[in-house]
Amino acid sequence: MEKRPDRLGARASIRRRDFINGVLAGSAGAVAFRALPGCAHAGKDDSGLGTVPPAADRADDYTNCHALRDGDSFDIPAASGDLLDCVIIGGGPSGLMAAWMLARLGASSVLVLEKEAPAGGFCRSDTHYGSVVTRAADYTAVPETRDLIDLYLDLGLVTESGGSVTPNPDLVARSPKLRQYIDGAWYDDPWADEAGRGIERLPFPANVIADLKAFRADAQSWWDRRGSDGLWAFDLPDDASADPEIRALDAITFAEYVAGKGWDPAVSDYLSASVQASYALPSSELSAWVAMFELCADVWGGETDEDAGDLAATGGLAFLTEALVDKVGADHLTTGAIVLRAVETDGEVQITYLSEGVTTTLRARTAIYAAPRYMAPYVVPGLGDAGRDESSAFRFTPYLVAQVFVDQTPAKLAWYNEVVSGACFLGFTVADWHDYRDPASAPLTRSNALTVYMPLTEADRPALLTTPIEDYEEAILADLERVLPGVRDTVVAFDLYRWGHAMVAARPGFLFGAERIAAKEPLGAISFACTDLEGIPTFECAAASAFRAAREVAALL
Repeated sequence: MEKRPDRLGARASIRRRDFINGVLAGSAGAVAFRALPGCAHAGKDDSGLGTVPPAADRADDYTNCHALRDGDSFDIPAASGDLLDCVIIGGGPSGLMAAWMLARLGASSVLVLEKEAPAGGFCRSDTHYGSVVTRAADYTAVPETRDLIDLYLDLGLVTESGGSVTPNPDLVARSPKLRQYIDGAWYDDPWADEAGRGIERLPFPANVIADLKAFRADAQSWWDRRGSDGLWAFDLPDDASADPEIRALDAITFAEYVAGKGWDPAVSDYLSASVQASYALPSSELSAWVAMFELCADVWGGETDEDAGDLAATGGLAFLTEALVDKVGADHLTTGAIVLRAVETDGEVQITYLSEGVTTTLRARTAIYAAPRYMAPYVVPGLGDAGRDESSAFRFTPYLVAQVFVDQTPAKLAWYNEVVSGACFLGFTVADWHDYRDPASAPLTRSNALTVYMPLTEADRPALLTTPIEDYEEAILADLERVLPGVRDTVVAFDLYRWGHAMVAARPGFLFGAERIAAKEPLGAISFACTDLEGIPTFECAAASAFRAAREVAALL
């Protein structure tokens, strides 16, 4: 099939774990945590696998965020200091990219406030037990938009010649990129063989195999499709076609789309492994538009090193945010600063933040709120209660990332090892995969970390921070042993990250709905930037949101 150029690059490589890692547990969809003790298949005493290794909780500190949510009062001192051009609330990818763009557009006095240390949001890394691991975000696409190309050129991540963008070879994701565990056995990436032989090797009945091939052909037709307005069917939401037939996909779930085609329900169950990995919802809950946006890239986006569709490094996307932090500069970034309020008054925006027990109110001509959407109404009083109640279209799904440290690397793995069935987690990556030119041949005697992604449902959020780490640990280790027999004997430590509002949930109607679109509008001199506002949790969406907000602010300046 002739590959067509990708204007945004979103279709080229937005696959599993692209911006914020999602979750699946089995082909029937997500397993709620309240069922987790059974999910472990055996209690700690019955597993026969010995004592679990040491465990460490690495969750961020949400104390002040929860106090702000609960209406606790904070000291709000009078504004002081020089009048800044812009204060950016949030030092994740959106905030850092907005700061970079503002500098290009001529703003000089810009300050980014980030509640954690270091900055980076979900795109951070840690080093524990000799392994560099990602906290959440794993990889992104080679840039295609002019803004992202300019950013990556400035960061030294790509080169450009004759209109062609070439990534730093050290950042090209290494093959093999995918293996799948289904019903007790491992299978290679079924989409990598364009002749369809990979699909034929899957352990499904003949009618399901035939339906998967029909889906593959259907995905190709969507991949190549332009709407009546001439735009591609599946670009980032605000750049995609407004053709009513294409937009109608956002009105149904992917499971409903499969049923409408007359395909076996096993098709949507199996494909949940991909869509839930990237977007946190199973096929029975996820917008069919979003699912096809994902799956068309899976099937036809290119998966070989020669395609250079994926940028990745050990530690996940921390290489991007760390480069952004260096570019923004220490003088323009304050970490450990949680913003309590941003309000426009007396012709300026006043931003109050708390740091080391001291509150300070800054003055700025403009502000960009670049933190998660669910906290915006608590920080920006002018938003009122928009998005705070249960009727809001903005819903967020939690998930867990576990680091399982081993003293030897399991054999016959890929970069991402997707567990379609048979475990309480979605899958796992091999932490040091991109340190090697040929990772599949790297010595197995090396110590490593398996980065495991585990599902939770929205209803499980209240228990997320109170459930003992040992409960999660035992469930994950028991199921790792099921898919990788013998691995538990090699485990030396276990870390857990708890993300309470990890991904915006793109249920039917959300992506092109009025509430999401309205949430992007500035409030006076305060603009908004976050991947949540674009409706799809990807690095490209974070960038698009950041660049839009930066231009809104620059127009005011």
